[in-house]
Amino acid sequence: TICRKLVFALPGNPVSASVCTELLVRPCLDLLNQGVETSEVVNSLDEQVFIRHAVDNASVHDELMATLTKDVKLDKGRPEYHRVSLQRAQTPHDKLQYSYHATSTGVQRSSRVLSLRSADGLMMLPRGGPLGCGQDVAKKGQAYPVLLYQSSSYAMRCGTRFSESMHRRMLETKVKVETSEKLHLGIVVCTSEKEEASGRLDKVRTILMDSLGGEDHVELVHRVVCDME
Repeated sequence: TICRKLVFALPGNPVSASVCTELLVRPCLDLLNQGVETSEVVNSLDEQVFIRHAVDNASVHDELMATLTKDVKLDKGRPEYHRVSLQRAQTPHDKLQYSYHATSTGVQRSSRVLSLRSADGLMMLPRGGPLGCGQDVAKKGQAYPVLLYQSSSYAMRCGTRFSESMHRRMLETKVKVETSEKLHLGIVVCTSEKEEASGRLDKVRTILMDSLGGEDHVELVHRVVCDME
């Protein structure tokens, strides 16, 4: 009998595999182990509704906000789950309240296992540069969410629901920013005046723009036609 099976394709480098396990594999296995509370969707047989309900109510990592103790250079290509160690400190005005300070565990290379040794969690740092958050460095004193490492499945069961997590809000903000940006496309075509007059270039432009997501995502800012003898 052929049964459905989940296959997790993890990266080869040990740190990448560890981070992906924390973000994807452990929450998924915990969801499968604990099951899904179906009382809220008992009247719906729609598969997508059930999946969304299961994901929203999945227990994920506990989170907290922590301030950086040193500047951290941001990756201009993508967001980063930066391994950090945490220190708890009493707030100056209320000794019953605590704040948290995060210190990078050093070079974050995916092959450097030492970056995991003293890590208490994964700080969610945004993509840097003009296509990201607009800054190149996460500065000392700035606060970012940290996903806490968990030591037991019990902690995962008592953790934050995904629908209520800072992690989800950050991901949704990232999607909104990316989908609101348009690709500015310039086209250079070398052709004859006869082909230009035939309207074939307009068809090529339409096909090209559609392949990149259509007018909602692509804006033609300049077109140059080179005459050919």
